[in-house]
Order: sequence, then structure tokens, then C-alpha cells
Amino acid sequence: MSTEGDKRPEVLYIEPHPILRAILHEALPDLNIDTAESVDEGREKINRRVEEHVEMPYDLIVLETSDPNSEPGIKLVDELKDSDATKNIPILVHTTDDNDFHREYLRKKGVKGYLVKGPDTDTLPQRIRDITRGTE
Repeated sequence: MSTEGDKRPEVLYIEPHPILRAILHEALPDLNIDTAESVDEGREKINRRVEEHVEMPYDLIVLETSDPNSEPGIKLVDELKDSDATKNIPILVHTTDDNDFHREYLRKKGVKGYLVKGPDTDTLPQRIRDITRGTE
């Protein structure tokens, strides 16, 4: 979470593709963007902040739910939304998986949005800004 002296929202971006991670950093220079290459690495970063008793570990988590080299991101969403320490962190899914069942399941879990890579990628930076500003 942002500290008193640094009011920039903190976003954890869990994305296996380095080019997409770099593009997001470039598109949102006014945010503190922490990145993870896999769901497992993202989980470790979140757990570390929870263990350090950070009240709100991140202002937003953006994740890919269908990384073939990692555990499914849907499982991480379930864990986060079922934990008292992380259930209030907004989550935005940015995925290659254009799946209506997953979209509806994640909506019911409280995910703020489900963007499909390709058609929805251009809207990702604005959605992140809207959620971190509370204007979404």
C-alpha cells in the first residue's frame, strides 16, 4: 500500500509476458507497479506483505488467469477473496481466456473486471486508473 510520503497507488501485475509488463510500466508511470512473472511469484509477494502486517498489501492486483506455465490464476482469486487479510483488494483480470463461465464465476467472486487480451488491451491502463482512483 502507498506510504504517507508516497501517495502513488500500488499495483501488482501478474503477467508471464515481459513485453506486456514493460508496456504497462510505460503506460502508467504515475503508479507503483510491482510485477510477478507467475501466479506463484505473485502469491509470494502478497503473502510477504500480509506477513509484514501491511494493512492493504496492494491497491489493485491485475492478473492473467490462464498462464500455461503456472497454476491457474482463478485459484489465486479464490484464495484472495476467501482471506480476511486480502478480500478487499480489488482484482482485475487481463487474460487470453475469453470464457463466459470464468467471466461469470470471477464476477461473482467480486473481480472488478475481466478484460480479454487483444480486444480489451487498449482499455487496461484506463481501467487500472479508474479502480485505483475509486472512480470505477
